Amino acid sequence: MWLKLVLVIFYALVLFVLARILETVTWVESGNISRRLLDPMTMSVLKLKALLEQRGISYEGAVEKRELSDLVEATGPVMEETSCETASEENASMTNFTGEAHFLEQVEDSKDSVWLVEVLSKGRQISALSDTSWLEFRKKMSRFGVNVGIFDCNLDRK
Repeated sequence: MWLKLVLVIFYALVLFVLARILETVTWVESGNISRRLLDPMTMSVLKLKALLEQRGISYEGAVEKRELSDLVEATGPVMEETSCETASEENASMTNFTGEAHFLEQVEDSKDSVWLVEVLSKGRQISALSDTSWLEFRKKMSRFGVNVGIFDCNLDRK
């Protein structure tokens, strides 16, 4: 009698473990396992504001980063994929520099930002990176709040 009870419990335990393994496999295939929660305090103020705008929440009264992160936490958890989407939306615009003055105005005068600038030389129209590599590199760097621009030397008379 005890043996039958132990075997039934063992059988139920094996079925439970198999069900969890199959569930994990389907989660991995659908990509749900990559949805990790992020701490809003580790995000930049620009990303917090972008998330609040995306969620339709006003942040006018919030002055400090702590207040913004509290607003974000109150509206729901922050997933890693949501953070990446807002980062790519923030840096979707790319600056095309028309000359040295424009470059100095945008890059040198804003000391508080980081820039990634692709320089196209006068002699040749081929850039150092392929278009796909440049786009991929821009996306990776946009997660860190890096501004992107292209300086075409053909447009600058110097």
